[in-house]
Amino acid sequence: MAPLSPEHPPARRRLLLHSLTSLLDQAWLSGLNLLLGLALIRLTTKDAYGTYAQLYVVALFVVSMVEASIINPLNTVVPGKAEDERARIIACLAHFQRRVTAGMALFFAAVTLGVALVLDLPQPLLLAAAFGIYLHLNTLREFRRGLHFLAGQPMAVLRMDVTYGVALIAGVAIPALLTTLTLPMALAALALASAASLLYPAGPVLPAPPPRAEYRSLLAVIWERGRLGWPGAMSSWVVNYGYLFLTAYWLGAAATADLNASRLLLMPILLSVVAWSRVALPTVSRMQAAYNHRGVTRLALASIGGLLALAAAYVAVLWLALPWLQTHLLGHEYSAVGWLVPWWAAYFAVFAIRTVGTVVMLGADGYRPLLVAAFAGLVATLCVIVFAIPRFGQAGAIGTLILVEALTALLIWAVFIPKTRHRH
Repeated sequence: MAPLSPEHPPARRRLLLHSLTSLLDQAWLSGLNLLLGLALIRLTTKDAYGTYAQLYVVALFVVSMVEASIINPLNTVVPGKAEDERARIIACLAHFQRRVTAGMALFFAAVTLGVALVLDLPQPLLLAAAFGIYLHLNTLREFRRGLHFLAGQPMAVLRMDVTYGVALIAGVAIPALLTTLTLPMALAALALASAASLLYPAGPVLPAPPPRAEYRSLLAVIWERGRLGWPGAMSSWVVNYGYLFLTAYWLGAAATADLNASRLLLMPILLSVVAWSRVALPTVSRMQAAYNHRGVTRLALASIGGLLALAAAYVAVLWLALPWLQTHLLGHEYSAVGWLVPWWAAYFAVFAIRTVGTVVMLGADGYRPLLVAAFAGLVATLCVIVFAIPRFGQAGAIGTLILVEALTALLIWAVFIPKTRHRH
């Protein structure tokens, strides 16, 4: 069983080992995501894959809400707490998270059913049921992963995700081999894989939820940060993924499929940034609590350099392999993917710089400035994207994302981080 308490602040070698383990974990997840995407591209219609892309970003929305309102505040509050208090906080949040995500899963399943009926999508009831179950189980999985990262145990996360991947491959391979893979089948396979990952390895042994008065008191401590985190996360989600729905509205589901297929090829960059952030946030939080601002700066700058170098190397390899991928995997229906890849490469480079700044702010308990940055990004997105997509199509959608990420990164690094350090 995983202990509840985080390890002591890791030495540089241990931090590097944890980062490499998390990077391996995200590489594994990226490969799974790529394989599932390619299976859907090859075995389903382009409209079905476009629908999957939109459902997938809804799942990301639910996870981002849990991260912003529960997991990230947990990383801010828990360091420095006594063992028994840590256990009570985590038990309280585990109970709260199960109830909230069950409600969110039911809501989005009902919305999916309604949209599927209006648009006359195939197997609407199966689609909605599989999606709702997947949403709930996937969010439980992400919370468990967050606890392992908090305890400084990336190897436990890797074991969880290997279990997840083996189950997902099994769940997709059988219908794929029979060439009967459908969107509800793919979502059911994702739900099955999420359930399997909760079985191995076992999570931490949690006490029963505390009495009602203490339960509310502990939730209030987390909500003090979460109430600032979730509006920002919602705004960021709209900025980063709302373009898919607007593209589908203006250009159709096929154009959405092109955008998602090209983004899919560059997902390893995104997941490497996520891998770094999961490992770095607890470390940065401890460094900020110790007022080690110089160490935070060195870590942040080195991380930006490393992430951009990894991204450049990956894009170079992908560019060389793109003709083969276009011929043998994507097919002629996805001929637009090639010219979209450089746009996504530029976006993910700016995304990495902004994410490092966000982690520095989260470690300093800077939720309010991040909320301001998120709303500024949302306003900029809404002002630009309604002009860009109708006039420039898919390039307009990605160009808007690049512009907004760059403005947000500038705001965080040039304004908020210096102010936060001056305050401390």
